[in-house]
Formats: sequence, structure tokens, C-alpha cells
Amino acid sequence: MSSTHYNVYGVERSYFTRKMTCTLNAMGLQYQLKKGRAHYMDAAKAGYPGGIPFVKTMNNEYAWDTTRVAEHLEYIHGNDKNFSSLLPTDSVSLFLNYLIEDMSDEWLYRCATGTRWYFPENTTFASHDLALDSSVGIYANGMGIPTWRMAANIADRVRTSCPPGGFNETTRDSFVSEVLWPWMELLSTHFKTYPFLFGNRPSLADVAIFGGAAAHFAQDPLCRRWCDEKGPYLVAHTHRLLENGAEFNERNLQERQWKSYDWDPTTNMSNSMMAILTDAGRLYLPWVSKACVDGEAVLEFKSGIKVNIKPTPFLMESRQIMLARYEKLKSPKLNLILKKAGILKYFEGFKIEKQLEDISIVPQPYHNRGFPTPNAVDEKTGRADNYSQMREMGKL
Repeated sequence: MSSTHYNVYGVERSYFTRKMTCTLNAMGLQYQLKKGRAHYMDAAKAGYPGGIPFVKTMNNEYAWDTTRVAEHLEYIHGNDKNFSSLLPTDSVSLFLNYLIEDMSDEWLYRCATGTRWYFPENTTFASHDLALDSSVGIYANGMGIPTWRMAANIADRVRTSCPPGGFNETTRDSFVSEVLWPWMELLSTHFKTYPFLFGNRPSLADVAIFGGAAAHFAQDPLCRRWCDEKGPYLVAHTHRLLENGAEFNERNLQERQWKSYDWDPTTNMSNSMMAILTDAGRLYLPWVSKACVDGEAVLEFKSGIKVNIKPTPFLMESRQIMLARYEKLKSPKLNLILKKAGILKYFEGFKIEKQLEDISIVPQPYHNRGFPTPNAVDEKTGRADNYSQMREMGKL
């Protein structure tokens, strides 16, 4: 039996859970957020390897990877009367949308997890909330793991995912001052003039930024103080997209009827957009373009701190997808913008080994996590998969 809404399985303090719920909300699609571990085994039977969230579709199929799910939703609901697309209609804005989304998901995410698990004030706050969400459904018959112990276990486990991505005790302050704070400032400058990245309606990149802010940067106590100081208009952007359906009163875009508002391609050449794109070429694109060719690359901060980082299979695939998107959407106008920002060289001339996927197919990708906890990686396949042993033993 089909459903009238989507189910999202995750937790509120999760970047990608909030990105997914915001995606559905901004598109005008009905959903429910399901906490706890219900349906995890059913999803695992379908190949789900772990890494929240995952989604149960209206046809009772399981899907994961927020970007792929969003594109699939565009295919399924694109012609619905009240559907609001998150993909800009002009090719230049569309590529920039994917580029900023990629930077948020694969680069700023490291600051999201790192600041949560390497700054005790944030750790205490977030681990307790995550434990409360994770405890849903396991207290049947009055039995369960004490919340304080669950919080400690979560913190210890998830912290191990940070060093492989480059975030550790040595690099933490450089990541904050040279990656996170500039990101907050640049976005705040743009959102002071424009309600969203590409005008008066949100894009997929906007909901990616929301995921990081709603779950981490505008939520965890220390990060929120930084954001209040350095990114007040990023906070305002976060509030515009809150999934509770609050009216967008600042610019009289009420009732969240975003589909009736136009994209604004002129934002692509604005000083604030150019600053965001230029920043992508400061640390992230030089590292990822080299690491995904050589198998590793040194990230060197202005502070003098250096760290060698190896890309995971998930990140290698994400990089290939970005190169394929560039090949599909490139134009003289796009090249002019990328060249002006100093980042065209990170897309031209690279070997493309992966084609863009068919968005009509329910997405169930083999890899689902950028930098997983080391104990989740299967030694035989190299895949981050929490359920591989259960499948091998025939328990799924």
C-alpha cells in the first residue's frame, strides 16, 4: 500500500537529516521525521549501508543520499501543481548551486562534526540531545541504556570520524578560523542583500547550508555564539527555512509559496557570490582536485598547520559527479564566472570516469558516507557498511 507522505529516519541534530527534511518542506512535500532505529533492518535488506538519514518513499521503497534523493523527488513531483523546485532553471546558476552544495556537504561538514566533538561545550549539549533521539523505541518494557552512557558512547564513536577528514586537536583551531568563520561571514554578507543564494527562492544549496546551520552552526552553543557574531544574516537565512512553516515576513514572501517567485541570475555575478566562489578555491578545491587524482593531498593552512588527508570512496565519487556536472552544464558564461573566481582550473581538463545517474531510479548508492567512523568500514570491500556482517551471515 502506498503512502501519502515520506518518512525520514534520522535525528534532529544531524546535518543531513535536517538537509533532507528541509528539502521536503521547501518542495512542499509532506513528510514525517522518525527517530530511533525503526525500519533500519528493513532498509539494510535493501542495501542501506548506514549513515543517516534514509527515506521511505510513498511507494514504500528505501532511498538514501540527500542529493540523489532530492533529484529523484524533482523527477517524481516536478509536474505537481504545488511542487516547488530547488534546482535553478538557468545552467549557470544550476552548476553554482551544485558547487556550493558540494562545498557545504563535503567540506563544511568537517567543521560541523569537528566543532561538535572537539569542543567540550558543544559535545555536552549535542551528545545529550542525540542520545535522547537515539533512545526512542529502545525503552520497551522499561529497559534501555542510560542516556548519560549513550551520550558518552555517541561522542566517543563519532569523534573517531573526524581525524580521517583532517579535523583533530592540532588542526581544530585552523579549521575554525580559516574555514568556518570565513564561511559564516561570506554567507552572511550575501544573505544581507539576497534572501537566498539565487534570489527570492531557495535552492538545493540553500537547504544544504540550512542543514549545517540548523543542526550545528546555529544550534550548538559555541558555534551559535560565533554565528551570532560573524554570521547574523546566516542565522536569519536559517530561520527562513525552518521546517515549521514559519512565514517569510522579512520580504513579504508569505505562506512559503516559493514556486511563484523567480530565480535571479544576476546574483551569479554579484560581489558576494564571487567572494563565496573565490573562497572555494582557497583550500577546498585545491585539496580535493589533487587528492582525488593522487589518492591523498596535504592541506596547508595559513597558520602553518599541515595535514595529509586521503579521500574516501564516497568523496572520490562525489568529485567525479561534480566534474560530470561541469561537463554537462559548461558554457562561456559559466567559464567566465569560474575564471573570475580563480577556480576554472579545478574543473577543466580532468578525466571523467563516472556519468550522471538516472534520477528516475530510486537512489540506493553503494557508498553513503564521506568520512565514516573507522569501525564501520568493511575490511573486505572498503565500504562503510554497518550491516555487511549480518548480510554475510544471512541474517538480513
